Amino acid sequence: MLAFNLSIDFELGWGELTRVAHDDRFYRRVVRGLERTPQILAALRSIPSTWGVVAGCCAASLEELQARAPDAFHVVEPQLAALAQRRRAYRDVLFCADVVRAIGRAADVELASHGFLHLLPAGVPTVVLRSDVAASVVSLRGIASNLDSFIPPQNYDWPDEALIGTGIRYVRHTPVVCGYAYSDPRRAAKFARLWNDLVSPVSHGGSEHPARLLFLRIDRGARLWERQLRLIRRLLSSEVGSLYLFSHPHNLDAAHLVRRFTQLCEVIGEAAAAGRLTFSKFFRQLPVRQEVRS
Repeated sequence: MLAFNLSIDFELGWGELTRVAHDDRFYRRVVRGLERTPQILAALRSIPSTWGVVAGCCAASLEELQARAPDAFHVVEPQLAALAQRRRAYRDVLFCADVVRAIGRAADVELASHGFLHLLPAGVPTVVLRSDVAASVVSLRGIASNLDSFIPPQNYDWPDEALIGTGIRYVRHTPVVCGYAYSDPRRAAKFARLWNDLVSPVSHGGSEHPARLLFLRIDRGARLWERQLRLIRRLLSSEVGSLYLFSHPHNLDAAHLVRRFTQLCEVIGEAAAAGRLTFSKFFRQLPVRQEVRS
């Protein structure tokens, strides 16, 4: 039976602080995506999902962020200062504690850490990465006591050492597509990801237990979305391995996009009702020795 997980990376503007500061269109998409969150939850109905939350969203000010995770805050402090200077309403794309609590209360939702400040691991000391994850776990466990999953920001491959002692056990894997890391920002890597998401997703973990990760192209043109939905239908009929699908609220920021997401949920529901899949946590597990609770 296929192991399946649908995840939402809930990050507001944290994922692209520089872009949300200067790109007015993207800023509006982030705000609209936040407003669509109740509709996204409603579309899921009885479909279990994992919401990777940037825990900084639960704060109320930049000062609170700095107090909770000073070393991690230092990494993004210049970007936050530029955002605050550029956007009078910068809080609208950083903070939304009430919405996070509503997500945590929703049926069949598992909260996961997406970091405290959405740090990227390149060039950041492991001890700082660990402090970021630890701060996120502390913040989110006030909403979800059983939090033990981690979604790496921008799908970068995080070292296990950065998760030691945080209570994290399950991690969404980072595939390599045509020789490129899934997080690689270069143009060739972007085309490789399109190939993965629309044509032939790479198998991570070998042929006996393949694990595939697809970014939902819901906000692309109708033909591309129909093509990906056909691919997903085919993958859902597989009897072995794992399938992981993910998106962001800012990719679902309009009514027609939520309708497409609802269509996807119906396809998933049909596969579940037919007994072709089981809802699961991420397959990548940290060694037991790293399950130390903070």
